Amino acid sequence: MRFKRMICLLVMMVFPIAFAFPVFADMGPKPQVTVRVENPPEGLYYLDLLVPYQDDYPNLTEEERAAADPELLKGLASLEDEGWYPALSGGTHIPLSGSLTGEPDGGEMVHAFGYAPPDSFRIILASEEGTVVSDVVETHVFRSTVRFDAQTGETSQRSWWLAYPFQYFTTLIPTLIIEGIVFLLFGFSLKRHWVFFLILNMSTQLLMYYIIWCADKVGAPVVGFFYFFYMIPLEIFITIIEAVAYARCPLGKSGKRRVLCAAAANAASCFAGFFLAEPLFYWTNILF
Repeated sequence: MRFKRMICLLVMMVFPIAFAFPVFADMGPKPQVTVRVENPPEGLYYLDLLVPYQDDYPNLTEEERAAADPELLKGLASLEDEGWYPALSGGTHIPLSGSLTGEPDGGEMVHAFGYAPPDSFRIILASEEGTVVSDVVETHVFRSTVRFDAQTGETSQRSWWLAYPFQYFTTLIPTLIIEGIVFLLFGFSLKRHWVFFLILNMSTQLLMYYIIWCADKVGAPVVGFFYFFYMIPLEIFITIIEAVAYARCPLGKSGKRRVLCAAAANAASCFAGFFLAEPLFYWTNILF
């Protein structure tokens, strides 16, 4: 009876929180590329990302295009003959948000490209002095920061081999905390079963990242509705794996309780992760 009351209390706490927020098809964390311009030119300039294709989705409104400097727009499109097209001021497959002019931050200018930025691109800067173009830039994390020298066209990023472990642990640690609380609420002992709990969660996190990495490599979209299209089945798949592991491990409780604990723990971490994703990716973006 005490166990049933505890489960009812947990459901009563989570249910109103879950339905207190409107759900839209476009909710979920979005990828982002932040370009920090070092040695920016004096006066007006435009900065854009160059991609090796052109599509007809207009990322600038008619009003924005009419108000823009036509000569600088021509500068951004100056490499089209070489097969490189401006993404924000030109067109893309999927909507791209951003600003051609950027925002000042100390002695640098910051340009944030969001919603669906490309993983591979070149940076082009057009000013009255001419254009500066970078080599091809490859990003490695969900939200990346690229430093761009406006005088030389050189770019730099943090090392990818540091970015991947950092991103892994920024999601693993909250998962361990949240699922550990649920584990204790169901009456299981972390003191006796911490090895099982830790190895299982580390393994399923690695599996999740590997599947997401594979999806990214084949060009699977991860924005808007597609975020739920991929993540919800993936979370269900992970839940099934953990439920089987819980059922087979002698944790000292009934099999039904073990399976229910696995399902509740994954549901709680998935729900919390939806709201924790933004601040976690924010710090990833600052560091990488």
